[in-house]
Amino acid sequence: MNFFEIFQYGFIVRALEAGIIVACITPLIGIFLVLRRYSLIADTLAHVSLAGVALGFLAGLNPILTALGVTVLSSLGVERLRTTGRVYGESALAIFLSGSLALAVVLLSLGKGFSSNLLNYLFGSIVTVTQNDIYIIATLAVFVIAAILIFFKELLYISFDEESARVSGIPVGWINTMLIILTAITIALSIPIVGVLLIAALIVIPVVTALQLRQSFLRTILFAEGFSILSVIIGIIISFYFNLSTGGTIVLISLAFFLVVLFFCPASKTKFLFPEARTARHSSPQPPPAAPSEHRIEPAALPRNFTGRTPKENTLSFFKRNSPPPNQKCKECFLSGLPTSPRGGVRRNPERKS
Repeated sequence: MNFFEIFQYGFIVRALEAGIIVACITPLIGIFLVLRRYSLIADTLAHVSLAGVALGFLAGLNPILTALGVTVLSSLGVERLRTTGRVYGESALAIFLSGSLALAVVLLSLGKGFSSNLLNYLFGSIVTVTQNDIYIIATLAVFVIAAILIFFKELLYISFDEESARVSGIPVGWINTMLIILTAITIALSIPIVGVLLIAALIVIPVVTALQLRQSFLRTILFAEGFSILSVIIGIIISFYFNLSTGGTIVLISLAFFLVVLFFCPASKTKFLFPEARTARHSSPQPPPAAPSEHRIEPAALPRNFTGRTPKENTLSFFKRNSPPPNQKCKECFLSGLPTSPRGGVRRNPERKS
């Protein structure tokens, strides 16, 4: 069997084109979600997109476009509930996840005769990708990449320290809303390749795998892109030759990369198998405790601030740093021509002899 005969089929070429585009944008969104510990939003919006797919089948519209609209509107609702503080972030996600899934079930019960097509959108299929889907995916992917490149510094700042970014004048609320909208767009684009139920895995797993390598931020993004693209290409080819589900095969390949990095990468393997030894090796040695004195109170018994000194030691250190050196005139004495004492103070009556 010739390996290159797979490229003779048009649906395989379309699936590879759409898969590579999706694999390029999912780590760009996933790394900001993972660093902010907000990975569950991907799973929630994926279930919301199922209601959009069912609505598209019922109305006779393109399921990707209806899923995109429903997912974007739901992402705005989730962010609104989270920022108002009336509902906790996890509770808002649970409300939208269960509500959208219930709506999808009701819509599917109203429509008849599209159960086979629905399975392709649930688990992903290389047959469902059309040429119009390629155009839609490519256009929206360009928009997502451009938005991330323009607001990359703001997204990076907010991901590591949101409060400091807000104090610095960055519009945190607007940036968070933009990020969640981009997440919704990415999820809607991934439906034909990975499927509704497995989108969150493609967003999160390559990023988590790259984080195990302990590299810089930009290198982590590059490694995540590599793991994601390889998972999609290998998964599509294997699913074609062995007649398997495309989405499930892609996720299993991504999980295989994660396990290989976790157990065979030196940095990740050391921390995974010997966390205590790694902590002890990198911890700085502590000085031995001083011998107790009979005539003074031990420093450990006195209250200390973040500098490690007692209030009395801080006061003495302050005056020692700010007191003028001996035999030096201060600015006022130099301008007025008054003589100074050997200790640096002003001699009030220079003509008086003691």
